[in-house]
Amino acid sequence: MDWMEAMDWSAWAANNVRMVLVLMLALGGLYALAGHRLLRLMIGLTGFLLAAFAAGIGAGWLSQGNPWIMGGAALVGGLCGAMALFFVYRAGIFALGGLGMAIVLHGALTGRPESWVPWAIFAGGLLGGFLALWVERPVMILATSAIGAWLATYAGASLLLGEALPERLAAESNGTLAWALLGAWAVIALFGVFFQFFTGRRRRRSRNEVR
Repeated sequence: MDWMEAMDWSAWAANNVRMVLVLMLALGGLYALAGHRLLRLMIGLTGFLLAAFAAGIGAGWLSQGNPWIMGGAALVGGLCGAMALFFVYRAGIFALGGLGMAIVLHGALTGRPESWVPWAIFAGGLLGGFLALWVERPVMILATSAIGAWLATYAGASLLLGEALPERLAAESNGTLAWALLGAWAVIALFGVFFQFFTGRRRRRSRNEVR
């Protein structure tokens, strides 16, 4: 997009990007470690993030990249998306499961140039959404762990490498950094899955003992 290339992000970025990345890192940890336990909150956050991104991009296109208009539109759109998924619970389950599956497939298909890859990710996202409606708990644990790991990995890498991250990813011929990020994502996601399953099982066992 021409407006994105022409816009001077430096002033805005210097004051706000690091704070946003730290928030993303914290949200990633919350998703990965307590996603199913705080499911309604996670559904609201997912609706906020998806709608805020879409509204911000749309407002940027209409306003030629005005950061205040983009920020306002992202905030309003995010709040609307959060309320929509929070109060329509089944739609939120579908969206969370679909997003988690899409992130897993994107990681698994990294580096493949075939034209069918985007369609496979899209179809897998739909399948993940329907699976979440059918078997909620395990799919929600997998989905929230995958989403949280993606947020934490991207935010952590951006905090460490700053503006050099996209340039290094684009310039690498062997994809070492991309594979390192994929490995970090997989480790965090698996840890989140085991942590959520373990703590959930332990909590149910203690409830049964009390009864």
